[in-house]
Amino acid sequence: MRRTDHRPDACGDPSVICAPGAEDGMRETGGQGGTEGFTRRQREAVGHLRLADARVPREHLLRRLDALQPLIQVCGPPGSGKTTLLADWALERLDAGDVVIWISASEALDSLDACARRICEIVRGTASGAGASGGAGASGGTGLPGTAEGDSADPASVLARLCAAHPRVILVIDDSHLFRDPRLRRWLLDACAAHPGLHLAGASRELRPLCPDVAATGLPLTALTGRQLMAAVEELPEFAASWGHRLALAEAVRLHAESGGWLALARALLDDPEAFAGVGSAETVQRFRRSHLRAAGGEPLLFAASAVAVLGTVSAALLDHLCRTLSRWLPAGDGVAFRSAADGLLDSGLLRIEQDGEGGDPADATGRAGADERRRLPETLREPLAREFASAHPGTDLRLHAEAARYYRKAGREADLGRLMIHARHAEDWDLLARIAARQGWFAGVRWAREAHEAFGTVPEQILRARPVLFITSALIRAQAAAASEPERRSAPVQRVLSGAGAAQIRRILGTGDPDERAFLGTALVNGLRQAGEVEGALRLSEELRTSTLHRRDAVTPLNRAMYYLQAGFAELYGGELGSAVRRFGRAYEEHTSAQAGFVASSAAAHSAAVFAYEGRRDNARQWLRRAEEGIAEQPWTASLLAPALSLAQADLALDEFDVEGARRHLQQVGEPTGVSELWPLAVHTRARLALLFGHPASALDTIEYALSLREDAHGTSTFATAMVTRARCDLLVAEGELNRAHALIAEVLGPDPFVLQEPVCSLAVRALSVAHARICRIAGKHGTARQVVSAALARSLTRRQTSELLLIDAAAALLLGQEADAARSAGRGLVLAERAGMRTALLGVEREVRLALLELLADDPRVDLPAWEPALLDHPGVFPARAELVELTERELSVLRELAAGLSVAEIARTHVLSVNTVKKQTVSLYRKLGADGRGEALRRAYELRLLD
Repeated sequence: MRRTDHRPDACGDPSVICAPGAEDGMRETGGQGGTEGFTRRQREAVGHLRLADARVPREHLLRRLDALQPLIQVCGPPGSGKTTLLADWALERLDAGDVVIWISASEALDSLDACARRICEIVRGTASGAGASGGAGASGGTGLPGTAEGDSADPASVLARLCAAHPRVILVIDDSHLFRDPRLRRWLLDACAAHPGLHLAGASRELRPLCPDVAATGLPLTALTGRQLMAAVEELPEFAASWGHRLALAEAVRLHAESGGWLALARALLDDPEAFAGVGSAETVQRFRRSHLRAAGGEPLLFAASAVAVLGTVSAALLDHLCRTLSRWLPAGDGVAFRSAADGLLDSGLLRIEQDGEGGDPADATGRAGADERRRLPETLREPLAREFASAHPGTDLRLHAEAARYYRKAGREADLGRLMIHARHAEDWDLLARIAARQGWFAGVRWAREAHEAFGTVPEQILRARPVLFITSALIRAQAAAASEPERRSAPVQRVLSGAGAAQIRRILGTGDPDERAFLGTALVNGLRQAGEVEGALRLSEELRTSTLHRRDAVTPLNRAMYYLQAGFAELYGGELGSAVRRFGRAYEEHTSAQAGFVASSAAAHSAAVFAYEGRRDNARQWLRRAEEGIAEQPWTASLLAPALSLAQADLALDEFDVEGARRHLQQVGEPTGVSELWPLAVHTRARLALLFGHPASALDTIEYALSLREDAHGTSTFATAMVTRARCDLLVAEGELNRAHALIAEVLGPDPFVLQEPVCSLAVRALSVAHARICRIAGKHGTARQVVSAALARSLTRRQTSELLLIDAAAALLLGQEADAARSAGRGLVLAERAGMRTALLGVEREVRLALLELLADDPRVDLPAWEPALLDHPGVFPARAELVELTERELSVLRELAAGLSVAEIARTHVLSVNTVKKQTVSLYRKLGADGRGEALRRAYELRLLD
């Protein structure tokens, strides 16, 4: 059964009797119009309790009341809809055939004689009109069935006969907190206990539902507190409409944050547009504070609410701790006030629960939240109350924060770290804040970023200058906040603070007495130097830190050890030493012997997976992917942190398996190269691979060059980035047939004579660009040179992917030279290696005709066991062209070409370069010959076609 008559909200307070009389009962009392007339008059009387606004049904609360326990208590602050809810319920019970007696409590009725007399009057139908003290009933002498005017005046006998005549009688007392007479309260409770069909329901401003005398009865109780009465977000648009306002869902979310779902406060904000907009709201807040908040629980509640406002976020456990400790140092009256009001504040609904998905105990069967669940006052009330409290109780705010910090530190829960930092900051306990930074700073900055920014980002400058650990932590936290809005500028704030660290500052840090502080600061400097492009300095500092601080395993926390190895791995990665990097990552993973170090281990696993996937080591990549995913399962909040590295590894593996949709999906999750931090060069490489296999190389080249320009503007590029980006750009240019531009890029990195590769340049760059160099030579028709480049490169330590690519280039070159035995040998080795590593797309590095010819050579070779290739792989035209033109010019020839393009004559060129005219003429002739031109005009045209000139 549910209500169908939606009447307006209750606002009046007359007493009324609501009862349907049976037909014989109506005859017994001489009622006019029978049952229908009696019921109609009672419904009209209830209607006076409610506003004329549209109704907002609250079915979930009505169903709670329908449990019909002997005792029913609806308690909450004024303006929370208590009277309206009980009026709705009274109409429902009327429709169900129950007897409902409504009394509005008042001081005049706060005695056993006065209240009992009023009940008798209502039962007999002789209650006075609306002007009578304490309420009104139906006039005209229409009493309840089973009663008559001549009945005994004894209220106990009247109630007894009434309960005997009707199976269910409900006595509703509005404003029941006004009934304080112990004899009256005892009599009402005894009557409820004596008559099973009698139910006692009350609406009260008392914030605690279970008073001692109620608890002593042992009767079952249905309690609705302010927590249940506060409107949910989805209910606010309906309430707003009933008040004459239109409210979108987004505005409802904001209104709920501002009001906490307190209906009276929500309406006050909507009725004052400037207040809801955040402009000029002080008057509205002060008026509401005086009229409602103080009325809810008096000065004690106001004191407790103000203390909570100072603390910002609290839990039931913290409030309980404060109740036990504040009396030691607060004035006696304030301490008692806080203790008496704190519990009521929890049940009032004034503290809204923060929904962050972390920690906290579930609500119990009564709807009361767990002891560790976070709560805070509505935003509209919090700041004004905190300001007033700090003004009225100087110094108390600091002590409140200090006591809260002491509580959370003693509790030692990981979930409390964010709150511990905030309270330590506001208590100005710089020693505690420095200890948190040194031992838990890495974890706090990532897991509790908002709280860390509030705690460390607002430390006064004079404190930062005196404490390096707070100075560095504040800089890192601010840099992280800047990265949220501008990922491509993520490192700039760190550089400005850390990269200028000179030898003296580094000596000071490494000389710090606290090993954890030394490890934290040293690791931060390694991070800053690396991001500033000073990789050699980062590597030197990393090694010094390892020998001076981390040589003893128990000297520093597992978190600091794990983070050191992770940052050392990044430094090795940026230096181009991929093998050393993954070894450091592996050590970081091994060091996670504490829960807080878990996110570091997961990050190390994800980055290891990305490096192994790049190298073509499929099994290793999958193993580290599983470890990273296990870490995410244990700490779900790390999913977004690890997503770029994980998605990058999965994209490379998908490309190896010729899974275009999977690769695109994972790269979309990686995002643009500008938004990926440590692994952005690998992201460039993978994006280039996708464009080569399935996309548009020219478009990908534009994206990569844009990302490179941003990185160079922000903080330069590392050796690792230079090698990866140059290789990607070369491959994309070669795919477009622009061999000359690709050849020029290689020369910029490896020197003017890329045919003589120089190991000291950078081993990673030499290995990566050897593949591009060999490919350029082969496509240019210089097959012998291509084989020489391959032979020299294979003597180095290569990745599996590089080895497979070089072997296939060598096989294609040998085949085109007619050296079929060499071609078969190189092709067999390359394809077997590619198949074992799962690199199915390695075949596409050579054009279709050559690819099929190589497979035909291997078809009858019993030493080569290859699987059947997918038709899509066999029919693919290939990533690179079969032939393109390469013109190799010396530096002097290229310089002469630029001067000719500028319009200079031979004589002018000779004067500019301090050369003889004959020398310039010889260089011009050589230039024309290489370009296949007969004169200046044709030479320049060819130069522009070959992209030798921009």
